[in-house]
Amino acid sequence: MALDLNQEVNLDSLNVKGFDLSKVTGFLLNFLIPLISLIATGLLLFLVLFPKYQEMPLIQENLDEKQHLSRQLQTKVSTLNLLVDLEEVVREYSDFINKTLVSEPTVPELLAQVDLMARESVLGVEQLAYSKGSSSAVPAVGSSSSSDPSGGAQNVSYENVTVSLEALGPRQGLLALMQRVENASRLVVVEDFRYNKSEQEDATGFSANFKLISPYLDVRADAVTDEVIELDIASPQFTAFIEKVKSLRHYDISPEDYIVVEETPPEELEEGSAEESEAPAATPEAE
Repeated sequence: MALDLNQEVNLDSLNVKGFDLSKVTGFLLNFLIPLISLIATGLLLFLVLFPKYQEMPLIQENLDEKQHLSRQLQTKVSTLNLLVDLEEVVREYSDFINKTLVSEPTVPELLAQVDLMARESVLGVEQLAYSKGSSSAVPAVGSSSSSDPSGGAQNVSYENVTVSLEALGPRQGLLALMQRVENASRLVVVEDFRYNKSEQEDATGFSANFKLISPYLDVRADAVTDEVIELDIASPQFTAFIEKVKSLRHYDISPEDYIVVEETPPEELEEGSAEESEAPAATPEAE
């Protein structure tokens, strides 16, 4: 029997059921889509959340730093507000401090002051020279805390002017000079001191060599916003320091008192000190 391909086929007569799309939809909803969601969730955890979890210690550290900086700035604002309220007192204290630790070398004033102190001590100035350029650092004083938040001590850097003084006079004059140096408002330190019996025929007393150091601050205009202000003008330590500074003598040096002295290289000052150390010092005679 030949099959006619052009003949229409009646599906109902063949008892063939139609394709049920609801079963496919149920399969997708109940199995395939949850599987894809589970895979996407795993990828999200692995690619996004897990790296963020690993960064949690760093994020916590940054958060702690920001919180510490916030508290630090709040404290700084409170301190500045207090200083503004006490502006007149702060200005007075600042004037006293500037007379003690100057912000510039002001060598002429320093040499005139040393010469004046020597003459007030009944000493004849035989030689006066200076050099500058050395630097030093000391821990900050007069603050409520002696260390920064990281645990390291805060230092104050300053430059030095070195003065070499050779004077001639009695022993009481040498002692009086050192007392005047100690009680002068501008900070001057006697770093080295040598003396011996004067060998000049027309001179009596002792010939002495002083090595004096006067520091000055290296002031910079760079402002640091988050730098801590540890100054407490109401602390007993700071109050005692100010009272001590007030009791010191300030030398008002006018331009007419300036002494023109050429700067001496540090090497020559060291050579002069070495030559003095080689000469035996005479024992002072009992009066």
